[in-house]
Amino acid sequence: MTPFDDDIGIAKLEQRLGVLVRRYQALAPAMSDLPLYNAKVGVEAVDFMPFGEMGLGALVTPWFINAVFLPLEPVAYDPDRVGRIETVELPAGQRSFTLGGDEVTGLIWAHSILSPLEKIVSHDAAVVFARAKLAELLTRPDPEPEIEHRPAERSRRELVLGRASAPAQ
Repeated sequence: MTPFDDDIGIAKLEQRLGVLVRRYQALAPAMSDLPLYNAKVGVEAVDFMPFGEMGLGALVTPWFINAVFLPLEPVAYDPDRVGRIETVELPAGQRSFTLGGDEVTGLIWAHSILSPLEKIVSHDAAVVFARAKLAELLTRPDPEPEIEHRPAERSRRELVLGRASAPAQ
């Protein structure tokens, strides 16, 4: 049984997403003077879903788009853990997630998708981009094609005479 097997798990995720989005909305004015801030983009949690014991989705802000693991129950903020990198196995392969967060959100795990957002022309474009990149992370790569082993090509002389040509002397 996972935390998402009932409506309570989904409700917890929705509540935690509300906290996360409100926190980044509150941080936005302080970030707005930075050159990496894109005023055409807002803050939005995109396509969060159950993934193991956590929610996984994309967080869009005016200064970054990250894939985020968000625990259902807040993990106490620990400044000594912030910045640590953990490798996570996703369907697309291993990815590095950096621990971050604060006293409001608790610890979260983030993987950078895009920053800065200078080429993003609107909030809708940021959401579409986030969805596409999240889908890539959640898609297994196509298996490597098997290499067909064929005998070495034969020369015309070998084909006509039925034997290998002698090495030149």
